[in-house]
Amino acid sequence: MIPPQFFMELWELLNADTWSRFNIADDGKGLITSPHSSKAKRFSLLGGLIHCYIPKNQLWTYEFETMRSTVFAALVTNKTLRNQLKDVMGHTSLSKIPLQELNSLVTWTFINSLLSTIKIICKK
Repeated sequence: MIPPQFFMELWELLNADTWSRFNIADDGKGLITSPHSSKAKRFSLLGGLIHCYIPKNQLWTYEFETMRSTVFAALVTNKTLRNQLKDVMGHTSLSKIPLQELNSLVTWTFINSLLSTIKIICKK
């Protein structure tokens, strides 16, 4: 396993210019690419998780699963995000939320708040 210090944190990768609402990753001009491609310039929430926590040629890592779980923890613990999620998704059950679908239904403001909450959870 690759030590965590080699990973970029999700909140370091995603910002208003690097977040992609509809593609898992793209080249900045809309051409879809792998999150591990050197051409990747923008990432969805899931694409960012893959880019930051799963090394190329691996399918899964403990770090990826931990951060994916932290995304859901942030949605549960932040009341504002939880209410926005209910409005956007029409339900509050986290068991039915594919991250890519959620990503396509929200704005950068939501993602930014989510990243801030994730960062706080990770610092505890």
